[in-house]
Amino acid sequence: MASRAELSCEGQRELMFQVISPSYGEDVDVENDSH
Repeated sequence: MASRAELSCEGQRELMFQVISPSYGEDVDVENDSH
């Protein structure tokens, strides 16, 4: 069983990646299209 610390880190990373990935993808696409 993973410790609470590990689950917490993994959970935070997954949430951050899920939230940041789409945002970064859109931002990068917009910037690239503009340039």
